[in-house]
Amino acid sequence: MVDKITIIHEQDRDAEFEQTVKQELDFDAAQLNFGTLVANAADDTESSTTETAYQEKLTATTPILYVGDKYAVFWFMEIRANLQNKSGEARLQVDDTTTEVEVEHEGNEWFPITGFGVYTVGTEKTYTIDIDYRAVDGTAYIRRARILSFIVERA
Repeated sequence: MVDKITIIHEQDRDAEFEQTVKQELDFDAAQLNFGTLVANAADDTESSTTETAYQEKLTATTPILYVGDKYAVFWFMEIRANLQNKSGEARLQVDDTTTEVEVEHEGNEWFPITGFGVYTVGTEKTYTIDIDYRAVDGTAYIRRARILSFIVERA
């Protein structure tokens, strides 16, 4: 199976020098190399919930990854509650089963949550990485959610 990906590189060193290079690459997932982007998603909009059950904010899906491959996942999000004495919670999960990070924040100031992890593929398959959020009490808000994942080592 061959997927198609468009990679755009932009370089802007100063006002006099700006270069944009666009490459279209055809690749077979078995030929993914170090640095190949395998998942990318972003949502800057502000969302809110009063639900205490997790709500999905953002999802990124990888192509088929192979046993023994290592991939990095980077994430970022901002959360807050509606009042100073209320709190919200956000998490990053893989395949809606494995929670990689879960953070509760009390207060109505925006709180950034960021991090990364390197994971070794145990099962050859497509992976889903998502950011969820919920209200612990009051109303929870989330914005600027991002997921970025790429290959760091081939088996």
